[in-house]
Amino acid sequence: GTDNGLYISMDRGQSFMTIGDSLPSVAVHDLVIQEEANDLVIGTHGRSIYRANIGQLQSLESVDSLMIFEIGSRRHSDGWGNSGWSRWFGYNEPEMEIKLFAPSTGKIDLELTSDSGLVLQTWEAILPYKGFNTITYDLTLIEDSAEKLESEVNANAEEEITIKAADNGLFYLPVGSYTLTASMGDLRSTQPIVIE
Repeated sequence: GTDNGLYISMDRGQSFMTIGDSLPSVAVHDLVIQEEANDLVIGTHGRSIYRANIGQLQSLESVDSLMIFEIGSRRHSDGWGNSGWSRWFGYNEPEMEIKLFAPSTGKIDLELTSDSGLVLQTWEAILPYKGFNTITYDLTLIEDSAEKLESEVNANAEEEITIKAADNGLFYLPVGSYTLTASMGDLRSTQPIVIE
């Protein structure tokens, strides 16, 4: 810790990076690792306490690689993209956080594919930090892929599903397993996304 935030080094002190944008640039006076919870507890001069899970930090393979961390699963909802019972609340538009490590700032390309390799969604994001970043994915798929994915899913399904546009005009992922690939120059990383 320093008088203006917390920095970490992944190369034994050769270079440092901020721990992230969720910790303000304040004086850090104490650091304690809670081994059972795998958390770093940060005490500041203003008597605030922050807690950061360091599991991702510990699982990082190399500071020169691009790495998507485990995403986990998300429960499907037929309400995605729909307005529900009140038009005043707007649409129910889900988001999934994707945490990753990048060796530099800049543009990253993302591609979501089905188990058969069908491209379901592509997008790009700008990573503001060298190191740990978080981007969001809205669980949508390209309209042109919806019909193809519907056929692919129904080929092996006990119960037939229909993928149609929601009230907001977007198509959302049905229950299934998908693969997210991130590319930055020559670097690539993949991670499964599961919709239950």
